[in-house]
Amino acid sequence: MNAPAKVKAEETIYGIGRICRACFRPIGQPHAVDCPLAAQSALQRKLDRRITSRQEGGDDGYSYAIRIDGRLFVNGLTRSEVPYYRGEARRQLTQAQHDHVPAGSVHPWRK
Repeated sequence: MNAPAKVKAEETIYGIGRICRACFRPIGQPHAVDCPLAAQSALQRKLDRRITSRQEGGDDGYSYAIRIDGRLFVNGLTRSEVPYYRGEARRQLTQAQHDHVPAGSVHPWRK
């Protein structure tokens, strides 16, 4: 069946503008100390710094690669496939932190 919809992190209220649904502060201001989205976004920024994607080894359509901490995760991608595999790399990093396994050592489709 269908997966449950993700809760949006922001909402528009007339007269106020966009606000965070968790701590009810306007977007653009820092989150409250106890806001769960603040910790989540900080973790995501840390993970995103470890993941790099760029065009390597040519100028054809299949020359994009994703690296985790400088090690090759997947290559031979088109430009439109890069966001999907960046998400897969982020999921693998998150799982590796929980399992204490070096990230990039196992392909996500070969478990």
